[in-house]
Amino acid sequence: MLDKIIFSFDDSNPLNYRLMDLMEKYNFVKNTIFYIDIGNADLKQLVDLNMRGFKIGNHTFTHLILQNIKPKRIIQEIEYANNTIKNLQGEYPTEFCWPRGRYDDISKKIIGKYFKEARTTKVFNYKKPEDPLETNTTIHFSYPRSEYNGIGWIKLAKEYFIKAKEEKDGRFELWGHAEECNRFNEWNNLETFLKWINNNL
Repeated sequence: MLDKIIFSFDDSNPLNYRLMDLMEKYNFVKNTIFYIDIGNADLKQLVDLNMRGFKIGNHTFTHLILQNIKPKRIIQEIEYANNTIKNLQGEYPTEFCWPRGRYDDISKKIIGKYFKEARTTKVFNYKKPEDPLETNTTIHFSYPRSEYNGIGWIKLAKEYFIKAKEEKDGRFELWGHAEECNRFNEWNNLETFLKWINNNL
């Protein structure tokens, strides 16, 4: 039985509105997290995300890669973003996404003081994470990753969703970027998959 179904989208982008519309259309608002680099974001988009019921996760303030960065700067990036999100949503975020999926022992220790979960960019995970600060995803949609060996992401997503359903603590997380979805012309495929997953819950 699936423990969680999560859709997560990274970065500030005007095309996030198109993602919002799709998630609303298929009733996945409560399953969706937008990881926004708050310092680069349009304030109106942040307000709209909150008003429409979407969760905003911390993706640092300026999309700074935290690997090998001094602790003081990491803390600034996290706290600036956290305070903005709290002002919008009334509480601090509990989820974080590693910019470009990169981290080290020092940044991980700091992140662990602020968040319950930190999402990576690794794929093919369909189980409850062993380490919540290294929460791997299931499928990176729209982007032709080398791990896919030429297989389309939508075919893999269906296969791994079924695997997650069969797992005791199954977890399925589809993630990506609005910009990539647009660049690779994957909007129709994304909607097709959302429709399919609704029919297979």
